Amino acid sequence: MGKLERFHRTMKEWLGERPRPESPGELQDLLDDFRRHYNEERPHQGIADRTPAERYVLVPETFAPVLPGPPVPPAMPSGAIVRKVSSAGTLCYRGWKIQVGSAWNRTRLRVTEIDGVIHLFYGEQLVRAVAPDPNVDYYPIGRKHSIWRAREGSATN
Repeated sequence: MGKLERFHRTMKEWLGERPRPESPGELQDLLDDFRRHYNEERPHQGIADRTPAERYVLVPETFAPVLPGPPVPPAMPSGAIVRKVSSAGTLCYRGWKIQVGSAWNRTRLRVTEIDGVIHLFYGEQLVRAVAPDPNVDYYPIGRKHSIWRAREGSATN
């Protein structure tokens, strides 16, 4: 059973133990009570018998990435653009997927192409530089060039 199905079963059981609502307003009040019960009172086995509200409050700040330097400055060099890093730590630029790492998830990086080399900056800090190959569409971190996927479907060396 999936998470959503499990949630619906819990909600139906909880609502079944209460008097049937007479109006949409009473139903909304019941659903609001259920949400409070589900998130603030009911322990969940998947999170060490804590409530979601406890789990949310107790998340240590150490999990948040500490990004060095200032954000992208408002005055950018001519030809530079800003791109957002995906939740997978990948930035897309002109058909290339460039991995920068999970520490940069959902941040905005300045992309500047100089002499055929793509430079990714956070503020004035260089995050990564890539010399793109027209036959390669993905640039992972720390992998050999031979296992990169080629645009035409064949690996390049």
